[in-house]
Amino acid sequence: MDDLQKTLILKKHPLAWAFSLFALIWVFRIILVSYFGVDVPYFDQWDMEGEKLYIPYLEGHFSFWDIFKPHNEHPIAMTRIYLLTLFNLNGGVWDSVLSMKVQAGFLAATGLFFIYDYIRKFERPSPLSVFILFLVFFLPIGYDSLLWGIEVHWYFLTLFSMLSLQMAAYSEAPKKNFFFAYLLSILSFLSIASGFITTFVVGIMEGYRFVKNRDRYLHLIFSVVCLVTTFLLYKTIPKVAVSEPLALESWSRFPYLFLKTIGWPDMTGIFFYWLPSAYVIYKAFRQRLDGSAILFPLGIICWLLIQGAAVTVKRGGFVIRYADMFMMIIPVTIYLVDLWGGPRLQKWLKPLIVVLLLTITFHYTPGDIATEYRERKIYKQTIVEAVFAEKITPGEGLVRLKKGPLPHVDAELVDRVLKHPKIKEILPQDYK
Repeated sequence: MDDLQKTLILKKHPLAWAFSLFALIWVFRIILVSYFGVDVPYFDQWDMEGEKLYIPYLEGHFSFWDIFKPHNEHPIAMTRIYLLTLFNLNGGVWDSVLSMKVQAGFLAATGLFFIYDYIRKFERPSPLSVFILFLVFFLPIGYDSLLWGIEVHWYFLTLFSMLSLQMAAYSEAPKKNFFFAYLLSILSFLSIASGFITTFVVGIMEGYRFVKNRDRYLHLIFSVVCLVTTFLLYKTIPKVAVSEPLALESWSRFPYLFLKTIGWPDMTGIFFYWLPSAYVIYKAFRQRLDGSAILFPLGIICWLLIQGAAVTVKRGGFVIRYADMFMMIIPVTIYLVDLWGGPRLQKWLKPLIVVLLLTITFHYTPGDIATEYRERKIYKQTIVEAVFAEKITPGEGLVRLKKGPLPHVDAELVDRVLKHPKIKEILPQDYK
């Protein structure tokens, strides 16, 4: 079967291919969670889920407006809606492993979106490009989010932002497209605080359209609406003391930490993907290319750069939970290279991307997942023995938590939540 025949098969059933690969991504991640997921709530779950969500909800004084209360600086309304929906569908059981399995579907949905959009958009979609898009979402490089039951907000942020930027990029039916782009950007903010960046980038994209088409004043209005909304959303983000120690200490360190955030040197493979993107962007601007084909990947690049700057300033650099978000540079690279890269660049770059993806995965991920799993098993054993099996006293359990492999866990918070009569009732019965 030659390349043309493979392309025709892809073009004939784009949605079927996208859903099939979506299913493979989700099922594989469910299998990983089944083997390595630990069902005891972890870290922020005791605070955000246990103390501030389930306890007031079960006691009957959790109001509609409580959904929008910030956790630290994040509005996480979408996360609360997701958790309460899952909690009720699961018969009132606080099951972290189930949450991990379901939330993996949202990352898989982002993969579905990119695969379908790529096959539909390109006249001759490359099977190798589709395979690379599949690998981006199939390989568990961002394992930290995968194995943590409340990290769905990162998946929401990525999914809503990619959909929003795509809607903003298309020129057909501008009023309708802007409405959905704007709505999705607000949902991004209601997922996590840095979602306001999505609204800002949509505003920049609308401003770009106005500059390129000066008779289209509608885009100027859309741009102003987004930029004003961005300012208002940013002003609603509270400053919290718990985040201050993580912030950038000195602006002189910003260049180094920013490069580290986007992949250099720890995730060199991810950083490498910025290089062909930069070349193709330069080429696109020199040729004065316009339209949704270039605006969509440019919007994602702008979004990633600002997210990287925000992570650098507010968190002092890259941690593995951000990997799934910054991996979006790879679909951008595929789009740009297939649009304007030329056959020579396509021929050597795509196999290299596959090699780098597999190298990153097998070099970092197996050992890191095993370490994370081992630490959380010890953590679970300590809590179960102290609270359910009563093999050790609660006080001794707190000491073990503080001195164990996860010293950053707030042992007093765990003890306070577990002492509440409602909590012991909603944890999985196999703890006992």
